[in-house]
Amino acid sequence: MNYDKIEIGALYLAFACVPIYEIIRSKVVAAMPQMHNKNVFFNLNNRLAPEGDQSKSDLEAQVFSQYQVIGDAARLAQVIRTLIENALKFTPHHGTIELSVERIEGGIPHFNLVLPPESVHLLEQPRAGSIRISVTDSGDALSEAQIATISAEGVQFNASELQAGKGSGLGLYIAKGIVEQHD
Repeated sequence: MNYDKIEIGALYLAFACVPIYEIIRSKVVAAMPQMHNKNVFFNLNNRLAPEGDQSKSDLEAQVFSQYQVIGDAARLAQVIRTLIENALKFTPHHGTIELSVERIEGGIPHFNLVLPPESVHLLEQPRAGSIRISVTDSGDALSEAQIATISAEGVQFNASELQAGKGSGLGLYIAKGIVEQHD
C-alpha cells in the first residue's frame, strides 16, 4: 500500500519529463461529470500564460502545454486526482473549485532533487523553475488540528473522526508524501 511505502520512505518514483498540462487536463475532464452533477463551478487559474489578445483558452493551451516537469507522471496524476476529488467531496452544491497553476522562478535548486541513477540525465536539461499547483474550494476548510493530524507521521486514520465521517485524510496524507518526494 502507498501509505506503508511512504511511511518507510520506500515509495518508488519513475522520474521523467512530464507534460503537466496533459495530467491536469485529464484529471479535470474526468471530474467534470461529478462537478456537473453537483452544479459546481470550476475555474482554472493559469498563471503561466502571459496576458494577450488571443482567446484565453487558445493561449492557455498553447503556453500551458509547453511546460514539462521532472516527476513521476502516475504519482503526479494521483496527487491531482486526490486534490480534485477531495475538493469535490467537501464542496457544497453550487460551490466553486479552483485549480491554480503558477511558475516559481528559479524553482527548487538541483541539489535538493534526488533522482534514482537511471533518471539523473534529466538534470542535464535546462531548468526554468518549478510549478506550484493548488486546489481550493468553497467547502468547509480543515481545522488546524485536522491538518496536524493528517500531516503527522505514523498517524492512524479513522474516517469517523475527520470531516464528520466523510473522510479519514489518508488520501491527502499519501498525496503529501508523494509531493514531498518530488521536492
